Amino acid sequence: LLVFSVILLITLGNFLPNVLSSAYAAPHLAGVGDWGCNSNTKNTIKNIVNHAAPTTLSIGDNSYEDTATCWYNIVKPLDGDANANNPKRLKITIGNHDDSPSSLLSSYKKHFHLDKLYYSVNREYVHILVLNSEDPNRSDKNSDQYKFVQSDLQAARSNANIKWIIVEVHKPFFTSPNG
Repeated sequence: LLVFSVILLITLGNFLPNVLSSAYAAPHLAGVGDWGCNSNTKNTIKNIVNHAAPTTLSIGDNSYEDTATCWYNIVKPLDGDANANNPKRLKITIGNHDDSPSSLLSSYKKHFHLDKLYYSVNREYVHILVLNSEDPNRSDKNSDQYKFVQSDLQAARSNANIKWIIVEVHKPFFTSPNG
């Protein structure tokens, strides 16, 4: 769903100039999940770099290994350096294959300067809300993440510069069973 949303945003920006003025068509986003450390991952990175997407949304299940070293090496062209003062182009969410072993999750948190696994960022007129679908209390109205989402969406809604809100999450919080 997120990849579809990102593609829709890019498509609207490119093909419906009467709906979105050129001033609102500037950001290009890429969305990728289930990366792994293989030739497909390398080809995906080349494609994103060739299309000059200033922000890439990683929707989880990054390295599929016990460490993220291989994945960090492959995504380096999107990642920038690990300096906290340099905002990273790659915005990650944690998937069910990213939190075990605990050292892997700690590595992602340290590398991406995350004290929480949910956060938000603005890219020009786009607000990106990153959620942690692996949090067992994610739907509890008293949880920190739930309260953050309420506050964050209210702030984004109040910001006249925000025209789009994209929610980045590994797996949906609510789904309908399909058998």
